[in-house]
Amino acid sequence: MGTPEELVKSRDHESIIIGSVEGFEQGRDIYDMPEDPYPDKRVVMRVRVDSTIKDRGLVSDGRVYLDLDQGGLYRSGIPRTSLDDFRKAIPVDTKVMLFLFPDQRQAPRIEGARNGLPDGAILATADPQGVIFDSGSKLVGGHEELEGAWRGIGSIDEVALRVRKELGVG
Repeated sequence: MGTPEELVKSRDHESIIIGSVEGFEQGRDIYDMPEDPYPDKRVVMRVRVDSTIKDRGLVSDGRVYLDLDQGGLYRSGIPRTSLDDFRKAIPVDTKVMLFLFPDQRQAPRIEGARNGLPDGAILATADPQGVIFDSGSKLVGGHEELEGAWRGIGSIDEVALRVRKELGVG
């Protein structure tokens, strides 16, 4: 979507939050084919919720838990991107805005489905444009590069203001 307003009009997000990254944990292994020897490795990003624009149940104990792709595997089955790589690229306390849905991914086999999640927490997934980091000097897309009108927005606070106005909330 070309603007934050278009993004929130395009889909009914379950939760829209602003928070701070607390850390990363090893997530689940998803096997898309029954006999697949190599899983789709996942990581869980734990985010402390600092401000809620909208929430229909994804915030648990003041946090959300976002499912992220860990990337490809070497032939040995070891992920090309380690948890330490995530931790270095996205340090603790990095400001983030998330446009979320509950995870509904299904596969013939999922190992460690609750990895990285405390009791009662719901795993969330983000809209393709729904992960926005604030680097301190500019916004950075977590899944897709921010383009067009997004580049003219200086901060997550400005995105939040525009989203709140579009949704008619506080």
